[in-house]
Amino acid sequence: MQSRIALRAARLGRHLLLEKPIALTDEDADALVEAADAAGVASVVFFTSRFQADVRDWLAEVTAASGWLGGRALWPGTALEEGNPFNTPWRRLKGALWDLGPHVVSLFWASLGPVVSLTADRGRADVTHLILHHASGVTSTATMTLSAPEGAGEFELSLWGAPGLSMAPTETDEPVTALRVALAELAANVASGRVDHPCDVRFGRDITRVLAAAERQPPYRPG
Repeated sequence: MQSRIALRAARLGRHLLLEKPIALTDEDADALVEAADAAGVASVVFFTSRFQADVRDWLAEVTAASGWLGGRALWPGTALEEGNPFNTPWRRLKGALWDLGPHVVSLFWASLGPVVSLTADRGRADVTHLILHHASGVTSTATMTLSAPEGAGEFELSLWGAPGLSMAPTETDEPVTALRVALAELAANVASGRVDHPCDVRFGRDITRVLAAAERQPPYRPG
């Protein structure tokens, strides 16, 4: 629903605060970017961790260093456990690739550079494996699921290389604070007339393209 509502809003000149993913296809993401560009509206996509102070400090630290050779992420989420408030029809349909994938790809993109190609595979239920190839030549890997049992849920993302091993902070359990930051930065851009932001609609389109490319690979195609 979001991509259609946001497309209409952008065409009416409304600034955009968007949830991830901004769309589920390349075409819908491209249309949203084109509408935002044509209207000159500001946009922010709420990749939660990208608006956390500790994660921003970590990104500043790792991007200032050189010699990273790769990254790895493990996210056994429990959203599909019975009784979990996040056990929604959308998550049951799209799984970890589209729910957790945007967060993971966003962090690897920001720390290791743009993703230029990928390999995707599936395990049982919605278990998703990604190998991301970055423009810098390094690779990162991610394993994600929403179907992990309670007690197994744990998020880990790290970079490794010449500087050693660097663990990213975990996603906050108080997302309202991060959301306030996102809103404040969107408002600041509106006030100044700027439309660019590290997590704007164009970046949201980049992440959508990565996830859509993964979904097109044979393990994700209907048998």
